[in-house]
Amino acid sequence: MGKRFANPAPPPTGGPLPSPTIDLSPSPTPAQTMTYRSVACSISFDYPVRLTKQETPASMSAIFTDLQNANAMIVFTCQKDIPKPPLSTDKIEAMKIGSISGTLYHDANAKDGKPIDKLIFRHPKTGFDIFLAGLGPTFQHAIDSLKILPQ
Repeated sequence: MGKRFANPAPPPTGGPLPSPTIDLSPSPTPAQTMTYRSVACSISFDYPVRLTKQETPASMSAIFTDLQNANAMIVFTCQKDIPKPPLSTDKIEAMKIGSISGTLYHDANAKDGKPIDKLIFRHPKTGFDIFLAGLGPTFQHAIDSLKILPQ
């Protein structure tokens, strides 16, 4: 369902290489995952069992964090009209979630400049925008397992 991304081209030589902080944990196997279901948002996705889930049902959101690896996290929410990040076209990628079109934004955290990917798409039945954010294998696994639930 999701799309795998190649590593970006290395920066020009001649200076020290930047060292971005990314999630280097291996992709979880099905036995190492749990399924998160949001009935209100009508979606589900898998996340590694090592992540701690903090859910706020009233705001239809959840954060999944790894106490051992701060870079292995997933942020989820759904609501009407989620603002799209104003990024250049080289940082925006079209995706398909089943038969639904979505957009993956390769952004940076406003606080510290660390990279973060943001998937945003409109749910065809609820009309809510679905927002998933994260980086690396943990986030990619969530995207790969994302399912639209019947209502």
